[in-house]
Amino acid sequence: MKQTTKAKILIVITLFVLSLVIYRTAGTIHLVTTGIKTEGTVIGHSCEPMQKFSSTGSVQILCTLKVNYSDNKNKTHKFETDTLVSEEAYPKGTKVKVIYNKENNINANINSFKPLWLVNLLGFIFSGTFLGLAYLGLQVYKDE
Repeated sequence: MKQTTKAKILIVITLFVLSLVIYRTAGTIHLVTTGIKTEGTVIGHSCEPMQKFSSTGSVQILCTLKVNYSDNKNKTHKFETDTLVSEEAYPKGTKVKVIYNKENNINANINSFKPLWLVNLLGFIFSGTFLGLAYLGLQVYKDE
């Protein structure tokens, strides 16, 4: 397979991933601009066998958080974050800031940088990097 073909395939895949990142970011922007802020409580953790090895050699298990919050009508709702954290950082019973969509109470998240923006930021960084590499590949092998 030609190098230019590989670069074009990489561009198409990266543009698809970038469109997903843009869609996710648009949802986050909508949540942040129209969402209602409240306080929630960590009611548990969902720990997968994903492990992070620290520089000391100890193993740190990463988990998603299960959070309860009450909406402006005093109805209780539950959600699970999609950002991994250590269980020690948010023990059960910890109070957290929550932002939720009043029209769709399932659309809620912890109101801080990491859960709201980190995945979006990393998606843009990786997509930009791969698009740049693919473009360079097209320039280097354009005469092929």
